[in-house]
Amino acid sequence: MLSGFSIAKGATVEVLSGGTVSKTTVTRGGVLELFGGATAIATTVKSGGTLDVEAGYVLSGFGVAKGATVDVLSGGIASGTIVSSGGMIDIFAGGIASGGTIKSGGDATISGGTLELGSTATASGTIDFAGGGTLKLDGTGTYGFVTSGYAVPDVFDLSAVNFISGTTSATYSGNTSSGTLTVTDGTHSVSVELLGNYLATIFSVGPEGGGGTGTLVTDPPAASMVGLLGPHNT
Repeated sequence: MLSGFSIAKGATVEVLSGGTVSKTTVTRGGVLELFGGATAIATTVKSGGTLDVEAGYVLSGFGVAKGATVDVLSGGIASGTIVSSGGMIDIFAGGIASGGTIKSGGDATISGGTLELGSTATASGTIDFAGGGTLKLDGTGTYGFVTSGYAVPDVFDLSAVNFISGTTSATYSGNTSSGTLTVTDGTHSVSVELLGNYLATIFSVGPEGGGGTGTLVTDPPAASMVGLLGPHNT
């Protein structure tokens, strides 16, 4: 067991299955990598430090402070993470972050992974799409965060908005720099703020896979509509 250790600039510590770190501090430029089967107790990541959640590891209830970064890599899971102002969580392809809180000034980047938020109260910072990710929203109403970079092949997965063919719709209201995307099934609705220049008619809605009843929202529309609409510019 490694206890009371500080990971300095340029240093990387890997904790593999069966390994334990206690009271470890990751300072600027340092990296702590936690793999499945590892144990980490009372870990602190300071400004400029990075915590990597590797395959098989479940990070639970961790607080990401100002200047600190948590990377959730393929096979890694972050549950109940609290991202404070100036902190950042980045979810890569195959990684999952769920049940967390993104406070005002906090940042989440979806780099091909999945970020799941349980209600409108769980995020008020910035969520950035960086290519091929999914933002799953389990609540309804107007979310308080701002989203940037939403484009092909990113997905909004709205589990509380039922997909009803011919009824469920997506509308956009805004200007060339930002606006609000609203998706409704006639009873339940979700609204999110998007940064960028979006046309009101480019959003497609479809059913969730895997037996879900919710709605997937993608941009641009189905192939049959391509060429009828102008380009999406961000």
